Amino acid sequence: MADLNPSSASLEARIVAFLRDATPLRRREWLANLTYEERAAVAVIVQRIAEDPWSQYRGDPVGFVERGLCETIWSKQREILESVRDNKRTAVPACHAPGKSHLAARIVAYWTMTNPLGTSQVVTTATTFRQVRNILWSHIRTLHSRHNLDGDCLTTEWKRDASVVAFGFAPAQYNETALQGIHAPNLLIVVDEAGGISDTIGNALEALMTGENTRLLLLGNPPTDTTNSWFERACRSNLYNTIRISAYDTPNFTGEPTGTCTTCPPTVKKHAIATHLVDKQWVDDIIHELGDNSPFAQARIHANFVENTTNRIIPASWIDEATRNTNPAHSNDIKLGVDIASDGGDEFVIARIDGYTARIIHTSSGDANANAVTVAQTILKHIHDAEATLHNNRYGHHEQWSPDHPQRSPHQHEQQVNTTQTPDEQQVNTRGGGSLLGRAKGGLPGMVSVKVDAIGLGWGVVSLLELWGREGLHEARVVGVNVAERAVDAGRFKNVRAEMWWNLRVLLEPDSGGGQLVSLVGLDVRSVGQLGLGEFVADSSGRLKVVGKGEMRGRGLGSPDRAEALLLGFYEPRVWVAPVVAPVSVGQVNPWLM
Repeated sequence: MADLNPSSASLEARIVAFLRDATPLRRREWLANLTYEERAAVAVIVQRIAEDPWSQYRGDPVGFVERGLCETIWSKQREILESVRDNKRTAVPACHAPGKSHLAARIVAYWTMTNPLGTSQVVTTATTFRQVRNILWSHIRTLHSRHNLDGDCLTTEWKRDASVVAFGFAPAQYNETALQGIHAPNLLIVVDEAGGISDTIGNALEALMTGENTRLLLLGNPPTDTTNSWFERACRSNLYNTIRISAYDTPNFTGEPTGTCTTCPPTVKKHAIATHLVDKQWVDDIIHELGDNSPFAQARIHANFVENTTNRIIPASWIDEATRNTNPAHSNDIKLGVDIASDGGDEFVIARIDGYTARIIHTSSGDANANAVTVAQTILKHIHDAEATLHNNRYGHHEQWSPDHPQRSPHQHEQQVNTTQTPDEQQVNTRGGGSLLGRAKGGLPGMVSVKVDAIGLGWGVVSLLELWGREGLHEARVVGVNVAERAVDAGRFKNVRAEMWWNLRVLLEPDSGGGQLVSLVGLDVRSVGQLGLGEFVADSSGRLKVVGKGEMRGRGLGSPDRAEALLLGFYEPRVWVAPVVAPVSVGQVNPWLM
């Protein structure tokens, strides 16, 4: 019984567990052996629990989740919970989808609900505010509502009795003062997506670790394009208890029983917790597509930090951000990018860009893709779908346009109903574009443009689409793009392909506030992985070029056909530029016409 003495270092959590689980006879025997002062201490604990039931789980985070919330967790999650209780610093480099943000929300709730009100504070942070709001705090808000926890849980703030007990924010990456002034007797700091945390913020976090009951929890995927990051150094430091979670450690690979999920709404059909975790099919797809030794596979499957990074064109962190970006730039145009894989690629792919939101709308492989007519007909169908979208955006569903009636296309309809154009505006109409001046004034809802990889079979496809346009079967602007040709900025890029990759890099680069122009929400994992494969090297003239498809296939990486369809979709060939800007005076140069 000595190890259950309330004054011992074994924590009162063990006393609570004993009182809860022991038989009445054993409880009486144990109490009889305590001194008067020890029985008084036990009485205080029992009284506190009667007034605040959640306090019985103080020092017992696993019990808080399993008995208090009646939720099921798996072994690595239990290990993390116990580490936060027992260690000042815990680092969790993890694979894709092991349930880390789900667990982090439970840790925030545990700390908030079990520590005395007025003595505790939880601070959560991540690389961007969108990550704070949409990832971890989405889980916290749902947890708070489902279990009717005390207080009010707002977008990134939890209040109890008008006091803020937990909040989330994303400091500027080089603002070393952003974390000053944060103190509490019981302080918990949770860093989600820790792979993107800068040295400045990391060092500022360490400055908060002075309190006796201060805890720091780092969770995230190892970065795929950075070596020696602050997160990596933390994971290798003796100050941290590091718990690595590989995909092969998760229940879908180990066979560990997980029980039935109790966190989904009651309307959802009963299912195992393992269905929410990384699965074998995802891992197999990544290895097949990118190779097991690729930086993406090493980080997202094995949870390893990359030893040697190459010249990645688009940082993986930017791509990740875009897959969660629900507030992209606005445009009424719809762009299709078509990679026909005529140089030995694996797939015929069509990407669709609605404004700045990208998705893959067609993939196929096989002998049928060798027929230019069949390929062109598939593209034509998606052109019709895009034109119907533009038409409905402008006119609603009152007069549905159908590709079965090509004599009345959306843009032809526009020309018939638009009686306000001046003769000058009508004169600059272009096929598939309507009036460019009218578009600049907001007169048209947008246009459909199609950019086709024109190497090999692509030339025939482009010719067919152009012919069908002249025959009135569609109104889209079509251009063939030869990615091997001279770049517009020929002094910087070896060819158009290199320029296309750089163009998408620029579009995906976050601004100073973490915002992005492009959204990749819902993009499939193969496409996301391929966007991270592009590598730059320098040619003999010092220009940037992209490692070719042939070399990539030689490394066992597969052909990045989906990525290149997206690149084509976002690329704007110079031949399309039109004089929609203000006229220039003598001696000036209009860059849109160069």
